[in-house]
Amino acid sequence: MMKKPPSKHPLPRNSALKAFVADLDGAHDESEILAMIEQRVQELLDTNCALLFSHLYRMDIDEGVVRALLERPPADQTVAQALAVLIWHRQKERMHTRRRIEVADDDIPPEMRW
Repeated sequence: MMKKPPSKHPLPRNSALKAFVADLDGAHDESEILAMIEQRVQELLDTNCALLFSHLYRMDIDEGVVRALLERPPADQTVAQALAVLIWHRQKERMHTRRRIEVADDDIPPEMRW
């Protein structure tokens, strides 16, 4: 089995996923986040498309948009780059919604809190 070259990004792969749900204002440059997402998307395109599509479904990214992008990627982007942008925009929407909608801790049973 070939050993993968070290990542050019200092954060482990899971950090890209954590970046999706964390408040990253000032923590990372948006281009760094997009590069991390793109790297993971390309890896999944190369090795496990089913898992990638499962992630896209769970993130509630429109299937029609994904299909259109796969059939006809933008001229100035790779498929991985275009999917990374879709993922990042969707995650920013989710973060914005979470900030707007507050749920009182009193309404959540202790065993369900994280």
